[in-house]
Amino acid sequence: MKGQLLKKIGSIALSLLMTAGAGAVISTAVIPQTSLTAYAETFGDYEYTILNDGTVAIEHYNGSEASVSIPSTIDGKIVTSIGNGAFYECTSLTSVTIPDSVTSIGRYAFSNCKSLTSVTIPDSVTSIGDGAFAFCTSLTSVTIPDSVTSIGDNAFRDCTSLTSVTIPDSVTSIGYEAFAVCRSLTSVTIPDSVTSIGDKAFQYCTSLTSVTIGDSVTSIGDGAFDECTSLTSVTIPDGVTSIEGSVFYGTPFYDNQTGDFVMAGNVLIDYKGKADKVTIPDSVTSIGYKAFYECTSLTSVTIPDSVTSIGGSAFYECTSLTSVTIPDSVTSIGDHAFMNCTSLTSVTIGNSVTSIGDWAFYKCTSLTSVTMPDSVTSIGAYAFQACTSLTSVTIPDSVTSIGDHAFYACTSLTSVTIPDGVTSIGDWAFYHCKSLTSVTIPDSVTSIGNMAFMDCKSLTEVVYYSTEESFKKINMDDDTQSQLTPLVKYEAKKLSISTVSNPFNSRPQEGTNDTAASTTPDTASIVPLVVIIVILAVVLIAGIIVIVVLVNKNKKRSPANNSADSNHPDINNQQQP
Repeated sequence: MKGQLLKKIGSIALSLLMTAGAGAVISTAVIPQTSLTAYAETFGDYEYTILNDGTVAIEHYNGSEASVSIPSTIDGKIVTSIGNGAFYECTSLTSVTIPDSVTSIGRYAFSNCKSLTSVTIPDSVTSIGDGAFAFCTSLTSVTIPDSVTSIGDNAFRDCTSLTSVTIPDSVTSIGYEAFAVCRSLTSVTIPDSVTSIGDKAFQYCTSLTSVTIGDSVTSIGDGAFDECTSLTSVTIPDGVTSIEGSVFYGTPFYDNQTGDFVMAGNVLIDYKGKADKVTIPDSVTSIGYKAFYECTSLTSVTIPDSVTSIGGSAFYECTSLTSVTIPDSVTSIGDHAFMNCTSLTSVTIGNSVTSIGDWAFYKCTSLTSVTMPDSVTSIGAYAFQACTSLTSVTIPDSVTSIGDHAFYACTSLTSVTIPDGVTSIGDWAFYHCKSLTSVTIPDSVTSIGNMAFMDCKSLTEVVYYSTEESFKKINMDDDTQSQLTPLVKYEAKKLSISTVSNPFNSRPQEGTNDTAASTTPDTASIVPLVVIIVILAVVLIAGIIVIVVLVNKNKKRSPANNSADSNHPDINNQQQP
């Protein structure tokens, strides 16, 4: 009894810690969270609470039975939930039957039940919480019902006796370390319903020999099958475009691949070669995380049109790489993709890239200029930080946000024009750009981050395309406002040629399908043209009136003149008085 009381007190204390944000999964133990409260009621060996909908949640089990059937009702109320840590460290428990009324199994509900060999999860359950069966070292098999849609982080971690698991078609995601260190697991089939496999999901499953990944999976997390030392066969669908980190490190599947390129499906996950010039095969659709990590001898790389994404740290610290052309097929450049490529002088970004990841070109100290295509909508945090040779940058109108530290310490940058689409400039975005003399800010900007232009010692002019009143409405800290306000030059937005073009010249150019443009003239363009037409019409009418008056005067004088002429036919030859 004393031991149970101590365990309960410990669970409450841990619950309070986790509620305050201290909850975490530790590599050697799982910390439970319990919903045990001072007003919990008792029913036999169970402590429970009544939920807002009138149903019951089992909060704690105080018994010592080896086989337990959880009741479906308590005092006439339906049991729908097994609370966080409800059976935590019930070391005598060997089997448990969960009733059909239960819909959720809470975090660490059966964690550290080291004698538990079997569990029946009913079709009513839709979610299995984080760590729900973690460290159940005697559990040999588990069938997850069709109703479950997600398997939580660490859900079956360190179930070292687990030999098989059936994942139903209803599951869409497998969480972080969900089956990590299940050393007896020999095979696993991931159904077509699953779209993502979490980081380290099957790490250290040392008996796992084969894995079949369903057709809907698009991303496989960092280290998902790391150190699966018996894994020889992997079936990966073509739809996988993102494979993070050391997914297959320490597996025969990885080690036995011959040639310079290590492939997982169509994803290039590693380059084993030493060549200075590399052409990536056309079969590659994605360059994986750290694929060319620290290839210090690499001077140039040719990326084929088949590639659609460049993963995080893909070319990290390729210190001899001088130039790279990213084809139009690529849509995203991952975080740290070209970080510390200190010899990189130029980069051509394809027209399909929509995002430039955090730290993407960080400390590319030889990079002098960069032009981003109109497809780019966001520039990540630290994206070009410490590119000390960068003198110019073209930011397209499509960009809506410039991340924190994006151009921090670009000490050679002299001017920058922020396009009309940008609404926010991140904290420290242009900090210590000591050569920056002028900045153009559009009226679309609604926030300028803390210290965004601080330590820009050469900054003398800020052109703002709106009024002083509008500038004062921009959300910025006091220091930034006091720095920029004296430098601001207010100007009207410049009209482009297209703004004042003939609105009735609406015939679409050959080869275009711009139906809207061809049928609806721009109202802003029509107004000045109508004014011009009216002025011309007034001038024309006035001219006509003057001509009519003059003609009428001439007509009145013409009879006398004609008579004189008829009497003196040679008048033009006579000498004038």
